[in-house]
Amino acid sequence: MTILEKAAEFGKALASAPHRQVSLADLLAPTILDGSKSEMDMTNRAEMYLPIVVGVMTNGTHYIIDGAKRSAMQQRLGNSTFGALIIDCSLDLHRVSLGRILLNKNRLKQPLESVEVMRWLASVGDDSEATIAFLYGVSMREATELRAVLDCCDAVQMSVTSGMLPKTMCAEISRMSKSDQESLIKLFEGMLPSLQLWREIVEWLPELAHVYGISVPELCNQEKMIALQNQKTLNSPQKLEKIREIFFDLRFPTYSAARKNWRELVHKTSPDATRVAFKETPGFEKQRLEVKLTLKNPDEALRICQGLSAISREIWKKLISPI
Repeated sequence: MTILEKAAEFGKALASAPHRQVSLADLLAPTILDGSKSEMDMTNRAEMYLPIVVGVMTNGTHYIIDGAKRSAMQQRLGNSTFGALIIDCSLDLHRVSLGRILLNKNRLKQPLESVEVMRWLASVGDDSEATIAFLYGVSMREATELRAVLDCCDAVQMSVTSGMLPKTMCAEISRMSKSDQESLIKLFEGMLPSLQLWREIVEWLPELAHVYGISVPELCNQEKMIALQNQKTLNSPQKLEKIREIFFDLRFPTYSAARKNWRELVHKTSPDATRVAFKETPGFEKQRLEVKLTLKNPDEALRICQGLSAISREIWKKLISPI
């Protein structure tokens, strides 16, 4: 019997499930998607009294299929028993987990829960995108993204569940070797990169490894990278910016050298670094230069304008079109 057939069978069992009082102390937490430790929304007090759904095993063990937060709340209120719909799970232990997934498909899922469900579906041999989408109440696109998470190493999966790594990146990351994936995650340990930065680094690392003839772990563990990660005076956004600069310079060495020379020329040329700002076009793509002046009085304006007028034509040409 397939998972989808079992899902249909569970729906029929739930529709005819008998109702009776159960001892809350005897109930075991859900096998997956355990929400018993979460605080229940007290604004909807009527929901507190909906019956919970309980699966009963052959040995008499009772598992909560749905209503973990309601069960926990009733115990905090001092109640020892509560109404429950009873489903026989003695013939198929999968029914508890399957029922838990089905009855939680319409609520907002956390990344950890999604990966947990994916692992369970993989363990029972049916983690196709169509099955995920139907059972878990997500789009086919998200089902594909979730499926890609399981194709990655444990370090990547943990990064997804912690919110550090967007799951949309896993399809690309899964093409990397396990050691490359682990080095990538360690590179950003304790930081929260943007999606754009993830995309750039994941694209650049294999290219750089091929061009320079070294491995991805070697790229991620170069001395200046380790020194940067251990730098105590920089905050997380500053470290992320520096990491990008290091890889950007390796990926675009010609442009990086031109930009470095341009900045050095600006530093030597500017009549007042605090009052005059030179801004180049991205990638020096256009022959254009923006010059921004910050002026406080007429004398300062005259002094700065005289300094700019003293710059030679040749220098202006290098500033406007450095490549």
